[in-house]
Amino acid sequence: MVWSDSSTNPYQDDIVANLVAAAYQGDTKYHDILLEKTLGTTPTEIDAEGKGWIFFLPLLPFSGQAIKQAYLHFDDIFESTGVRCGATINTLSDQIIDLVVSIRFERVEEEISKAHQTLKLLHDKFSASGFYPYRLDVEHPLANSRNARTLREGEIIRSLQKTLDPKGIFASGRYSY
Repeated sequence: MVWSDSSTNPYQDDIVANLVAAAYQGDTKYHDILLEKTLGTTPTEIDAEGKGWIFFLPLLPFSGQAIKQAYLHFDDIFESTGVRCGATINTLSDQIIDLVVSIRFERVEEEISKAHQTLKLLHDKFSASGFYPYRLDVEHPLANSRNARTLREGEIIRSLQKTLDPKGIFASGRYSY
């Protein structure tokens, strides 16, 4: 959102809010700065230092009840872990919502452990509600039978990856299946 008058912009001195506003307007030249201000490190050092960020990406039906249920899950998770999840709601159509759930943490063992506990709870609670993630992290590809991906589907994906990328050039390291 662009404010025509700086006096009506409650975030005029908030660099992150202004960088996000620029990104929403399609201006990508500040993405690296936004990442650095958000996570406390440069993009090249993101895996080694700065704050950690884990994402959970479920699809929900486009309904107030589905959003309410998602936020009830966030409340339950906060009660049990002390971790507050962030969420961005993206409308994909008049039938479906892409929910981007973020878990931000400091890179200390206790915080890392809580973040991963939170991620597990998100998988469990959202799957139980029929809200499955459309992108699975490396630790949850075949987490349980309620997950969107079955064991057989996992075998097919690994077989295709091995056939199309036998040396692991395109999907190496933590991004490989």
